[in-house]
Amino acid sequence: MRRLLLGLALAAAAAPAAAAPPALPGPVRAHLASLDSDCRSYGGRPGPMPKLVQSADLTGDGLADYVIDLNVYNCDGAASAMGAGQSGATMAVFVGAAGGQARKAYENTTYGANVVTTGGKARLWLDTAGAECGQRGANIPFSNWKFCSRALNWVPAKATFAYAPLAEAKMIQ
Repeated sequence: MRRLLLGLALAAAAAPAAAAPPALPGPVRAHLASLDSDCRSYGGRPGPMPKLVQSADLTGDGLADYVIDLNVYNCDGAASAMGAGQSGATMAVFVGAAGGQARKAYENTTYGANVVTTGGKARLWLDTAGAECGQRGANIPFSNWKFCSRALNWVPAKATFAYAPLAEAKMIQ
């Protein structure tokens, strides 16, 4: 029995360790720390949020970019204070830079943010509503809003993202 346990221990020690996920850039960590601080200041406690940060190359430069979607932020005990109500919640995109750095390049209020990879190219889709989905008219009750998912395109000349043409939008309702 001792030999079996010793053999298993040696085999486990010889196996390569799983690669640790890359560290988030300082500005991304600072943004997350600020969210946690806000949650605590409202009397809440940050809970598990496996989908809070999505990472993909959204700019085509070969560097990881980071999407933080407050719609999935879990503030136990103060959820409504963090957003994600009828008006949606803030999401932010940090674009990667050399040396493991990043900077905030885009921020908007949405109902969700999803990175979709097709043919090896990642693209960010935002769930939004009303005028951003082509709906016209003033004072439309929330119950009559149209919801859609719209892609963002990287605009290198402005170093930010902008909505793709409305014709590419995918209606949600």
